[in-house]
Amino acid sequence: MLFSKDYAEGHVAAFRSMQGLLTIQHGGKIEGTGVKDLPNTYMLAALPAAALKKERPDAMLIIGLGAGVTALASKQISRNVDVVEINPGVVEAVSRFGYPGLLDSINVYVSDARQHLFYNEKKYDIITSEPSVPSESMAANLFTKEFYEMASKRLNPGGIMCQWLPMWILTTNDARSGIKTFAQAFEHVYVFKVLLSHDLLLIGSKEPIPYSPADVIERAIGLNLTLPAEIEEAVRKENIDVRNFFQIEVIRDSEGVREIKEIADIPVITDDKPILEFAVTKNLLYGKEFRKIRE
Repeated sequence: MLFSKDYAEGHVAAFRSMQGLLTIQHGGKIEGTGVKDLPNTYMLAALPAAALKKERPDAMLIIGLGAGVTALASKQISRNVDVVEINPGVVEAVSRFGYPGLLDSINVYVSDARQHLFYNEKKYDIITSEPSVPSESMAANLFTKEFYEMASKRLNPGGIMCQWLPMWILTTNDARSGIKTFAQAFEHVYVFKVLLSHDLLLIGSKEPIPYSPADVIERAIGLNLTLPAEIEEAVRKENIDVRNFFQIEVIRDSEGVREIKEIADIPVITDDKPILEFAVTKNLLYGKEFRKIRE
């Protein structure tokens, strides 16, 4: 353990994992990055950048600092990176124990993401969101139709939003509900699966995405984002080939997402019906039954 403190927004602890990576625990849940989650955090920056028509985003917003890996990747993509993080303890832990200079040249806002979007009129080419697992309202309200509509208004024309879905704790119908909800705010949506983590990453835009899903993957890998030596060493310790580290596959293109939108019995997640919050909590509590459903 490196750090342990109580805050009004929840207890924060910081650890150094056996692989040498910074791990953040926020309110009892792990927010930092394990080796299998690292491709998620990198692709949360690379995929939306690869889907943009312009060569490089002028401005990016990251929702949720975590251990700072998405911010680290985003700094290689854009000169103007904002991060909004609700808990000041996460910012303190990352600034003290994260990668040297990580938060230099990044605008960090200690605030609720929805309040930040509501009160801040700044527009972005990319908004990328990886909040905590949605098992309580503080995180679950970042997976609703109203939140996505709010975020879409802060995108420049042709802008892209990227959203993480934690498939390790979702049933197929939970995931479909998350995809259908995201697609209420964005007409054009691609769904990808990160092969190492099995999590889903969604990218969406109000305007047609100028590249096919396969081309987006190729362009994302072509960005050649560098890995810090600590991450490369951690990957090798897990006997993972660094060359295959960013493997990702297409699950749905825009037409496939429209098919999900037309399934009547798949509900939309809204502020007044935060069904994902309760579904995730149930899945966590009834682990054996949840695994049977997944199988």
